[in-house]
Amino acid sequence: MKSLFSFLVTFLTLLLMVPGTIKRLCFQVGINNSTLIINGVRYLLILCLMTILFFSVWSKFGKQQKKNLNLRFINVLFLLLLIFQIVGGISGQGLWIRITGYFLFVIALIILCFSLKDSTFFFSPTVMNTTIICYALINGLLGIAQYLTGSSIISVINDSGISNVSSSQLDNVQILGILAWNGGQRAFGFLDSGMILGVLLVTAFGILYYDGIPANKHLKFFLECIYVFAIVATLTRNVYFLFLLMLLSKFVIKNGKLVFLFGLFVQILPIVYVNSFNTFSFLQSSFFGTLKSRLDGILFFENFYPSSTIRILFGNGYQFDNSFKLITAYVVDNQGLALYLDIGLFGTILVYYIFYTLLAHASVTKINSAMYSMIMIFPFFGLANNHLVFFSGLLVLLVMSSKYDADSIEREKIQFNKDFRKPTIDFP
Repeated sequence: MKSLFSFLVTFLTLLLMVPGTIKRLCFQVGINNSTLIINGVRYLLILCLMTILFFSVWSKFGKQQKKNLNLRFINVLFLLLLIFQIVGGISGQGLWIRITGYFLFVIALIILCFSLKDSTFFFSPTVMNTTIICYALINGLLGIAQYLTGSSIISVINDSGISNVSSSQLDNVQILGILAWNGGQRAFGFLDSGMILGVLLVTAFGILYYDGIPANKHLKFFLECIYVFAIVATLTRNVYFLFLLMLLSKFVIKNGKLVFLFGLFVQILPIVYVNSFNTFSFLQSSFFGTLKSRLDGILFFENFYPSSTIRILFGNGYQFDNSFKLITAYVVDNQGLALYLDIGLFGTILVYYIFYTLLAHASVTKINSAMYSMIMIFPFFGLANNHLVFFSGLLVLLVMSSKYDADSIEREKIQFNKDFRKPTIDFP
């Protein structure tokens, strides 16, 4: 039963981490003209995930003699919901709409409310890792086929149900040279874009990289080759950067908190110094055209919304605001700025506080090191991207896979340090 629960939690989380996946799968089975049905499928999956998580968490929590909730996370959850309500008043967006944009993050917070010292959930991290490996493999193989054939294979639609190839087609094929020999067709699998597929593949590669599942070396090498090939086939330089960070993460994972904070510092730099960055001569070349466009987007949105104390503190509801789409094609491709424009300074601090807290207190073992590493390098990836929903899903999985009893932590610790002499991990 634990294996089934773990599989369902992981699979449903993976589906909800990429909102467009549900719509794309619905289109593949012929549901292509009913927003009501598609949203119904999404809400049904959300209900299933919440129900399964409730039984998974309560099955252990309910057996504890002292059922004291973690007040720190309850307070954070209350403050976050209060911010959502205030932002809704500013932007005219309802509370439920605000929550749907942060659904997986809120789920992670709710689970943390039940997390106490030495608590454990009805969840198998090994099943979690195996599910991610298989899910990434299916999407990776489809992505490789898309890349080799130069065809999307499946229908390409955006969130409005309109055919759109911008997320799966490289605009300037010259910038990647021979890698774009197929005309710039990106690998994207069943997901929204080559970017999202790449992040999923890097996560799956990280599981193998940290020996997160029991597998013989030949199978492991075979899977790693598929993932690397599919990563290259995404034709996305941000994914290549993330892959490099994953390779380096093993050497700094014991300092995860400091790495995370340094990443936040780096993420803030283009927000503060965007005008200075735009004057750099190398950004005028076509190779850095995408980065230049991101900086132009930052500059545009820094001057788009009216400035007031309440908007600075609580945001403008950027995530569900369509007003700017009528006058510009720019979007915010910086995680820190996107959060700030959406839920303000207070909300941004709360979101990053939770990510940091998990890095500070999660029991890191080789079986969940891939999730830990992805959260650790999240701020660096957020330098030129906005994918909070995906990383909130990883946060949920890290929360579920980080709660062990004392004996299992010790067993994992001994095995991990045996396998990886340099570097080793300091366990709480």
